[in-house]
Amino acid sequence: TVEVDFFYDDDGILCIDDGSLSRTQSIGEYEGDWSSPFLSPDRRRKERQKQEARKLKEQRKVEEKRKRELRKEEKQRKARSPGPPYRKLAPPTWIYFGTDLHELEEIQRGAQLPVFVAKCVKAIENHGMKTEGLYRVSGKKDVVDTLKTKFDLSPNLDFDLWAQESVHVLTTAVKSFFQDLPEPLFPEQVLEKLLSAMAKPEKEERREKLKKYVESGLPSLNYRVLKHIVVHLHKVTQHSDVNKMMASNLSIVFWPTLVRPNITNIKDLIASPD
Repeated sequence: TVEVDFFYDDDGILCIDDGSLSRTQSIGEYEGDWSSPFLSPDRRRKERQKQEARKLKEQRKVEEKRKRELRKEEKQRKARSPGPPYRKLAPPTWIYFGTDLHELEEIQRGAQLPVFVAKCVKAIENHGMKTEGLYRVSGKKDVVDTLKTKFDLSPNLDFDLWAQESVHVLTTAVKSFFQDLPEPLFPEQVLEKLLSAMAKPEKEERREKLKKYVESGLPSLNYRVLKHIVVHLHKVTQHSDVNKMMASNLSIVFWPTLVRPNITNIKDLIASPD
């Protein structure tokens, strides 16, 4: 009778030791199965952990692949999407900036204000009212141009994000919008009446004439846009102790974009310090 010893080798695999043959040999194959009876308990635990790690890795690969497929499908869907309703009405070569206010109103299906101006103003009021030099300091031209181009491609921009990056880009873009209009917010015939009103010697008379010519002379759309801008600029002045932009500063900044008079000095427009 030959006595043999059974033991687990250093790899945790069951072996037999035949002393007469002075050699050992493994018994069976576990073939990666952590539950194989030919493995020691410690080896079984390690093999189970390895197998679970492999399964988890494979699951992650499958999930990442599915996410890539979903992103690709979403990108293709957006490319096929016609976009917001008013974009359907625009001709292929239509560009937002430089388009007449009344044409924008029709394209935007009766929106009360130009969408770009409204979104910029809202983002500025949310993030930049205490920024020093608001509307006086210019944003980088190439960044402003990028913003306008992106808006032409899709109006669904995150204006709050742009404001957090640089509120001066948005303020410059607002002024640029009015500069690009084919006709200024104050038409020439209205401007002539305003200049005549400014020539009145009495302060109260000047104010009454100015109010009358603005309310009755401006087209309703122009008046709505002007009112929105004036209310916004008034809010800016309420933070003048921080942003350093009082009404006089803002008038110097804004008058060329809204009025466009054929003069080179604001002093020629304002006949009285009142």
